[in-house]
Amino acid sequence: MAKEVHHRVFPIGVAILLVSLGSACALSQSATKGTVEQNTVSPSATQTSKIVAMSGQGDPNCPASASLIKVGPSKPPLTFYELKLRLVNRRSDPTWFLLRDDNPLESSGQFACYKDEKHCFSAMQWSENASQHAGRVIVICFLGRNSFRAVRVPPRAEVIMGHYIINTAEPVSDFDVWEVESLLVNGKTPLQDWLPYEVMSDRIVHISERPKQTSLDWDRTLKNYRQDYPNEKVEFVTANAIRKWLIPVTPSKQSQMLSK
Repeated sequence: MAKEVHHRVFPIGVAILLVSLGSACALSQSATKGTVEQNTVSPSATQTSKIVAMSGQGDPNCPASASLIKVGPSKPPLTFYELKLRLVNRRSDPTWFLLRDDNPLESSGQFACYKDEKHCFSAMQWSENASQHAGRVIVICFLGRNSFRAVRVPPRAEVIMGHYIINTAEPVSDFDVWEVESLLVNGKTPLQDWLPYEVMSDRIVHISERPKQTSLDWDRTLKNYRQDYPNEKVEFVTANAIRKWLIPVTPSKQSQMLSK
């Protein structure tokens, strides 16, 4: 199993991450539309369901912000939203940031996998270029009816994610962000231990609008999907939330210029 390692530290002040995620969660070894397994809600998910989302409006402790870059038509009846997100981990421990996908996050904290998906995860590594010295971010997508995206951020680190894409039929005026202590596969195994690749993003990352994109699900040697996943059907993932936030989506200068 992959274990977390300490990553190189980049110069302070360079913390701009431009991530294009419009299709990352749509890619998998089988169709993502399917039947969702019904599972008993775990005790930890029950505890998470009791946490009330706090408004990030004007709160100095809020670890995230979101600005609207662009809105446009998508496949009817959906609308395309491009956002810029800022995530700050002020804690002394690594933290998962759980982000909404096309729909808001499931409030219970338990996310059921599609029945016809075995592993239920898709992941992309983004970097400025192919250099081994380039900073990187790992974005993990969960494939289920109640999907999510997750970024594991090191202690005392900041990440800014531009070009974050969602397609939804509902107007987007706010955005779900959870600080999560653990993501447990089938309610027991930490996701960072279950997945066969490293999940920790670098501490300070600067990635341009056209990043180097590498699928972590693909084995370039085998020229096929990687075969080293655990031999275990993922039924659900439990998110043990520390805090839930509902942050306002504010118009950016770029979106205001486009609207004129």
